[in-house]
This record gives sequence, C-alpha cells and structure tokens, in this order.
Amino acid sequence: MPLKNKKQFFARHIFYTSLFPSLISAAALSAADIADSVVIGNRMGEQGLAAIGIVTPVYMVYNILGYGLSIGGEVTHARLIASGKEEEAGKHFNVLLWTGLLAGFALAAVGIVFFRRILIFLSADPADRYLFDLCCRYYLPLAGAAPLFIVNYLFYDLLRADEDPRLASLAFTAGCVCDLVLNIVFVLILHMGAGGAVIATIIAQAVTAVISMLHFFLKRGALRISRPSFGFHTCLSDFKIGGASSVRYLFQFVFITMANNLLMKSSAGIGAVNVAVFDLVMNVSYVSYSMFEGTGAAIQPLVSALCEEKDLPGIIYIKKTGFNWGMACGTAAAFMIALLARPIAFFFGIKEPASLVVAIPAIHIFCFSVPFAGIIILWINYYQSVGKEKLAALLTTLRTCIILLPLTFLIGHFYAERFWMVFPVSELISLGIGFLVIRATKADNVLDKVPVMSVTLENQSHEIAELLSDTERFCAENGASRKQSNLLYMAVEEICMATIAKAFTGDENEYIQVTLTAEVNDKFTLLIRNSAKRFNPFDMRTGKVTGQEEEELLDSIGILYIKKKADRFFYRRSDRFNILTVVI
Repeated sequence: MPLKNKKQFFARHIFYTSLFPSLISAAALSAADIADSVVIGNRMGEQGLAAIGIVTPVYMVYNILGYGLSIGGEVTHARLIASGKEEEAGKHFNVLLWTGLLAGFALAAVGIVFFRRILIFLSADPADRYLFDLCCRYYLPLAGAAPLFIVNYLFYDLLRADEDPRLASLAFTAGCVCDLVLNIVFVLILHMGAGGAVIATIIAQAVTAVISMLHFFLKRGALRISRPSFGFHTCLSDFKIGGASSVRYLFQFVFITMANNLLMKSSAGIGAVNVAVFDLVMNVSYVSYSMFEGTGAAIQPLVSALCEEKDLPGIIYIKKTGFNWGMACGTAAAFMIALLARPIAFFFGIKEPASLVVAIPAIHIFCFSVPFAGIIILWINYYQSVGKEKLAALLTTLRTCIILLPLTFLIGHFYAERFWMVFPVSELISLGIGFLVIRATKADNVLDKVPVMSVTLENQSHEIAELLSDTERFCAENGASRKQSNLLYMAVEEICMATIAKAFTGDENEYIQVTLTAEVNDKFTLLIRNSAKRFNPFDMRTGKVTGQEEEELLDSIGILYIKKKADRFFYRRSDRFNILTVVI
C-alpha cells in the first residue's frame, strides 16, 4: 500500500540507505581505535596501556589532515555531482588524492627524523627506559605509515559521496576486523609487544585501501585516479570546509598531551596508572561518540546535495530523523558502557583493586557527559553540510578548546583527583553557550531566500493536472516570462508523463518529486526525481524512425523541443533514483 507521507519518500530512502552503512563503519572504526589498547593492556598491563596513551596524539595529527581534506572533499563532491559536473568532480578528487599523498609523505619524514623530541613532548620520560622503549616501538612504524592513513580518510568519505557507501563500509569493516585479528596473533600469540600492535594496524590500513580501490577498477561513480595532479588551492578550499570537523583533533591533540603530562605528575607512584585510566576513558569515548559521528557522516553528503536542490522539506526531515537516531544510539551506547564499567576496565587490562577505584568512577562520570557531547557533534556535522562552516568551526572550537582546555589545566593542576569532572562540566557549558549562539545567529535559516515549489506525485497521471496548475501559478507569481512559463509547463508535463508511461511498472510505491526554483539570476531550475528503473527521457529516440518506432518519436517531440530551448539540462542516477535537472 502507498506510504502515508509520500512527501518524504525520497528523503527517507536516501537517509536510511546511507545511515546503516555509516553506523557500521563508525562502530568498526571505533573497534579498530581501541584494538591496540585492549590487546596491549591485556598483554602488558598498565605500562603498555600508558604507552599507547602517550602515542595516541599522533593519530590526532592524522585526523587533522585526513578529516579536514576528506570531509571538505566529500561536501564539495556532493555539490558538484548535484550540479551535474561529474567530470569536474573526478578531477577534483584526483587533485585531492595526490596532494594528500604528498602531505602524508612530508608528515612521515618529519615524524621519523624528530621522533625522540616528539616523544618527550608527548610526556614520554627517557628516564623510564621500559616505558620509553615501548613508546618508540609503537611510534616509529606509525609515523612512517602517515600516507596510508591519509589515503584511507579520502577513500572512505569520497566513496560515500560517490554513491558507494556499501563498499566504503565493507573496506573499513574488513580493515578493522583484520586489525583486531592480527593484534591477537602478533601480540598475544607471537609476543611481538607494542611493535606487533602497530604493525597489525598498518597492515589493516593496507587492506582497507586495497578493497576501496575496487571502486576505481569497477569504474563506479565519477571518481577516477589518473596521473599525478597537485592543487594546494583546491586542498585549502576543501580544508576550510572540513576544518570544522578536523580542527577538533588539533585541540584533542593538545588536550590529550596536556592531560597526560598533568596526570603523569599528579601523584607519586601512580602517574602511569592515571594515564592508563585516561587512555581507557578516551577509548570508551571513541565507542560512544562513534554513533554520533556515524549519523553525522550519513547526514553530511545528503544535506549538502539537498541544499543544492533547494529541497527544504527533505533537509528538515533528514536533520530531525538523523538527530533522533544519533541521540538514541549514542545515549544507549553510553548507558551500556556505564553499566559494564568494571568488566570494561578488566577488558582493557586494568585489574588491580587500587586502579579500579580510579577507573570505574572515571567511566561513570564520562558516560554522564555523552548525550551533551552528542548534541554538539550532530550540530557541527549538520551546519557544516548546509554551508555554515564558520558556525560549525565556532561550535567545535568552543567545545574542544575555549571551554575544555582551560578546565583541563585548572582541574588537572589543582584538583587532579577529580580530573574526570572535566568531561561533564565542559560539555554542559559548551552546550549552553552553543545553543545561545545558534539562536542569536538564526542558524536554522539554511537556504537562500528564493521561491521554491516542491510537489510529490504518485504514479497516477490524473495528479499531473493539479501539478501543472501549481507550476503555472508559481511562474506567474515569480516573474517568469511567457517563454519560460510555456517551456516549464511543457517540461513538467512531458517528463512526468513519459516517466509514468514508459518507466513505472504500476507498483503502488512509485513516486515523482518535482522541485521548481526561481533563481536570483532570473532563471528557473526544474528538478524531477523519480523512483523508476533507470530511465533518461533525454535519451528517447528523436531521429529518423521506421513505422514501428513512430509512437516513440511522437512521444519524444516535446522532449526534443525542451532539449533545444533549455539553457542547460542533465541526467544522473543517484541512490537508485533518476534525477533530471533543467535550467530555463
């Protein structure tokens, strides 16, 4: 039977098609993030866990560059595809890939040459030879693998934007499983220690990259890898968009480094225990935050494309549904973590009674802060996708720097035994100020103030008469010339009728969405999306025909006229829907 709310048929479908692969990938990524800590903690105890915690900021450096380029590139790619610029989108990716690789090699070189100074800066004490040696074994291979990490950030986000979320999810999940399995083999069975853990991580990254490459060999979507091409201006432009997400990793780098140094000096004899517990809490945060991050990753390319199409009802639906899913999944994860605090501490190798006294309250206090953090994370992802990068960057800076870092210093320096209160206090303050900023800037006005008409039809030709009346009225109200009105009227009628007659099968859940926008340049953009099988009306026969093809020729005369008179037209198939755009 037909859906009760047919207006949201398309938004609902594209959201859920993207949501579950994104959540699975985010969960798998968080599992990979904690794999080293779990295995090393169980094998080498609190010293091993402390070593992982000390080197963790290196991942934050990769996140800064990788997410900045990939998220910005994802948003740009979605906008180019929605505008019908597939060739430009392919070139954009190629520049992004090769420039990102170059930056990765530069990062690796610096990290290896200055490794000793970097480890001391990260709070590794050369006087503690055992702990410092563990840090070196883990750090050096990780530093050399920088290009591989950068490439995988780009592959994951750009594959999702290029309508291949399943392959992106498969590649990341396979890499995460590989990481966990190899960690167990190298560390627990072969006793390779911290070096074995990082080698497992690097091999897993290689597996992810190889699987992702299938997208290019199978020539799916618009992405292509061609000869090296560099463009620092292109990368900088993308980084400005993705910076709202990546800048938080810069502040997280500072936060983790500051916290490690404060906790290492906090209490004589148990500094390493405090750092180990802090690493445990950070690993718990990767799991709980992954639900918000996964939902945000699903929202971003969809909302970016819908903004380009001026589909405000679709944007509102995806925002509301995405926030509901993100909050439900993230809060549920935090609740389960709090409930299982003791087993989780054991799982990470923290088993001594004196250490558990620190670890269990720390987990509980952190979990209380998770829902507040989740709201801000979803805000950042949403406002980034609607073109409000400055607001997203402000919210990120507010949460991860302006509020968090001073509180970390003050509480860590003067009240080290209550350090874990940093999380709920900073998240609550950031949430309150963020809410006031959003209200003051009227941030929910996400589209330019241009007139838009949006109508969703079922596969019934009798509905077209009312649609044509709405089209005629919209043109008259928004200053369309007679020529524009007639051509728009014809385009709506011809394309919709051709779709119903030649592409629909008679199923109840077949729909056509018509969106007409009066642009500021005195042009009108008509976008027609339908749920039929692959069907491009602009490919209908318009040349010389035989007698048997006469009927198709008659049907296509109107389409031919539209093609000749329109300023621009293009067809694409996205998320199993046909999308036609005509500019008049």
